[in-house]
Amino acid sequence: MKNFYKQLFAFLSVFCAGFIQQAFAQTTVLMPTTGSTTVSNCIVNFYDDGGAAGNYSNNVNGTITFNPATPGTQISTTFSAFSLENNADYLYIYNGTTTAAPLLGGYTGTTLPPTITANNVSGALTFKMVSDATTTGTGFAATVTCLIPCSVDSISFITSPAHTQIGQNRVTKACIGQNIFFNGVPSFAPNTDTTNVIYKWDMGDGTIYNTKTVNHNYTATGIYNVVLRVTDTHAICTRVKAMKAFISDEANFAGTRPSRDTICQGDTVQFFGVVNFDKIREICAPPVADTTFLPDGSGVSYMTSVTADCFDPAATITQATDIARVYVNMEHSYLGDLELKIICPNGQSAVMKEYPGGGGTFLGGPNDPGPGDNIPGIGWTYEFKQNAAWGTMLTQNGVGGFLVPSPGLTPGNSLPQGAYKPFQNFSSLIGCPLNGSWTIQITDNLGSDNGFIFFWGIEFDPSFQSNLDSFQNYAVSAAWNNDPTIIAANGTNITAEIDTFGQKCYTFSVTNDFGCTFDTTVCVFVKQMPFTEMHDSICPGQDLFGYTETGTYIDTFAAFNGCDSLRILHLFKRPILDSVSLGMDRVVCQYDSVRLEPMVLPYGSNYIYEWRRFPDINVISTDANYLYQANQTEEYVVSVKPPKGCFKSDTVQVIVNPGDFLVMAQSDTAICPRNTVQLGATGAATYHWSPSLYLNDANIANPIASPTTTTTYRLVGVSEKGCTDTQFVTITVHPEAVVNLPDSINIYPGETYFMEPGGNCVYFQWFPDAGLSSAQISNPKVNPDVNTRYFVTATTENGCTITDSVDVLVKNTVIDMPNAFVPNNTSFKASVRGIAKLHSFQIFNRWGEKVFETTDINKGWDGFFNGKPQPMGAYIYVIDAVTTEGKPFKKTGSVTLVR
Repeated sequence: MKNFYKQLFAFLSVFCAGFIQQAFAQTTVLMPTTGSTTVSNCIVNFYDDGGAAGNYSNNVNGTITFNPATPGTQISTTFSAFSLENNADYLYIYNGTTTAAPLLGGYTGTTLPPTITANNVSGALTFKMVSDATTTGTGFAATVTCLIPCSVDSISFITSPAHTQIGQNRVTKACIGQNIFFNGVPSFAPNTDTTNVIYKWDMGDGTIYNTKTVNHNYTATGIYNVVLRVTDTHAICTRVKAMKAFISDEANFAGTRPSRDTICQGDTVQFFGVVNFDKIREICAPPVADTTFLPDGSGVSYMTSVTADCFDPAATITQATDIARVYVNMEHSYLGDLELKIICPNGQSAVMKEYPGGGGTFLGGPNDPGPGDNIPGIGWTYEFKQNAAWGTMLTQNGVGGFLVPSPGLTPGNSLPQGAYKPFQNFSSLIGCPLNGSWTIQITDNLGSDNGFIFFWGIEFDPSFQSNLDSFQNYAVSAAWNNDPTIIAANGTNITAEIDTFGQKCYTFSVTNDFGCTFDTTVCVFVKQMPFTEMHDSICPGQDLFGYTETGTYIDTFAAFNGCDSLRILHLFKRPILDSVSLGMDRVVCQYDSVRLEPMVLPYGSNYIYEWRRFPDINVISTDANYLYQANQTEEYVVSVKPPKGCFKSDTVQVIVNPGDFLVMAQSDTAICPRNTVQLGATGAATYHWSPSLYLNDANIANPIASPTTTTTYRLVGVSEKGCTDTQFVTITVHPEAVVNLPDSINIYPGETYFMEPGGNCVYFQWFPDAGLSSAQISNPKVNPDVNTRYFVTATTENGCTITDSVDVLVKNTVIDMPNAFVPNNTSFKASVRGIAKLHSFQIFNRWGEKVFETTDINKGWDGFFNGKPQPMGAYIYVIDAVTTEGKPFKKTGSVTLVR
């Protein structure tokens, strides 16, 4: 029985022949069972050997070649029916005039072969059929025509950015707003007319271009199907080439923030760099709703809807997770005021945020200076997911430390943007159709607040769109822009130490896998820190506040309230000499002259010196060398520095052996002439006295001295340490005692003699004391009765003594008369030495007249007579007396009166 499709094909071939090739009559050609044949025609109904109605034969092995009847055209075959015994019977098609030409395909079974057009110089196709000896089938039916060859053989793309093969698709990746260059490059068949080609680009976003090359940019993220149609208007053929443009998602910097919004100058603050990219799907998605104002109202509900119309009409929600998320970008100043509900197309609903609850917590960053204000704030995106990690909004609102500062003008705390569980499980939406209007209903239950929904949308489980492409961008580099205040980095987090005050901002930049760069700027406010700036210097080995090197150091000090205070220290480490040396400790003798000379390297003539006697801190000299007389063991410190440098010091101990070790046995002393004194000293190892004159030994400790004059002796002693000590002792030799006495003196009876010894003595002792007025004075009266030798021991005031003697001879009384006298001065009388008795004494002038007479031996004539002075001249006297020894004295003589 002949195949229905073969018969239908025969009818359509006849009906359509006039539209295919009006110039040629339609011919029916059967596949030969054996041998080969050639047909030159441009409209042929081509069947197996069974024709339009019958099956093909067994053991067929025939070949037929179709040549185009019109030069320059190509044979083209289109199959309308095909049924051969699978894997037993075959139809082979060759691109040329013989079976030696390239094989275009071998076909068996019931799969309809594609339209095949010759692509060779002759324009011919050769067919060969082979069947076995058993089963047959209805065979095949095809139309063979002559086609003007399409000049466009194939199309390739040149793009910038360059495209890559992803699965079965060619994909170019670009950023939003990035210019993409598309160049459709057709490959033309040989010997074809290439002048009648037109181009049409469909960019997938509603934009159409009719040029070979296109520069296009996309204004929104997504996956766009780019289709190029290249049409040969002469051959009336079109080649179609498609590719896709993946346009990067915009970076989501939610969570990129400082650890504190306000810090003190000099504080450190962390900045957290967070970036996320949504997964972009080539999806059927409801559109995103636009801005909806939520004015204040008590119990008023506001609704905004989106319509989905691209899903399978039979698609419904079968489980809660079929709703991937509901997301709302909004701001509102009072969470406790709101109820949020999602309503599906058939009226089923789920409450996402319940009322009441939430208090004054913000959503996003509202601007709410007063009732009636309608200035949009900053919207944050809140998601509702069945399996969100966070709990419901009210649950999270009660978690300590969960809220974050609001980004808007009105101070307050906001729920952070992110994914929350809905209050009612999304299972309440099971049975909702995907297609239709989905609505968010927001009920404002209290007064004195308002807000905005900037956009919202709903996404369904990707399984509803499993056959579509998708991509998710990721960051290939993420960093904060360089800033000198950044002191540490850990991944995308940084720590900054900010010394300036005021607002300080940092930019976080991200480049994703498409090469798209995004950045966001976050700021902190830096309160000015009180500070003190110091300039100081130290020496090596010293520290100031723990710092030991030249530099600028900044320290902060904790404050009880407000910002810490700041100390800025500009520290200079002053230079110091390489070395200062006083050498080894020294041993000297007391009173030695000591010269301390430091060795200083490097040499310098302008160094500053300070000498101290340890442990005293007072400076005793500023000379380069120190000269002094040693007195006791001491330690000296010299400190030397260059100008504007630091002191370098060295210490030397000067050990002083005693220099006053001599102990004298006596101090200065005095002696009398011809006396001796024994000198003496101890404490030395050797002794030497000088001068050595009058010493019995000048090199012993205790010589005997017998100087004749006052002498100062110098003793030089040398100790066991080799030190010398010099002492002096003066021996004063007092003047020799001198007493000058006559060898003898004469006295007469009744006379007293005063001893008046000459010399230098002040103390006297006379012996014997008979006849002396005193034996212990220098000038005693002496009137012995008999001749006596008196001895005197005289002592000077210095204690020197001398002994002398004097003979006192007691003479007999002597009477004598003078031979002249002067009346005015004395009287004329007997001169008596001793004791005598006057019997008479008479004086006569030259006339014999008695002018004077007396019996008192102590009286004499005064030259007057009868009250009148007598003239000069000679006068005669007569005296009669007797001595105490009884010897008489009688004498007559003359005396001259002189006037």
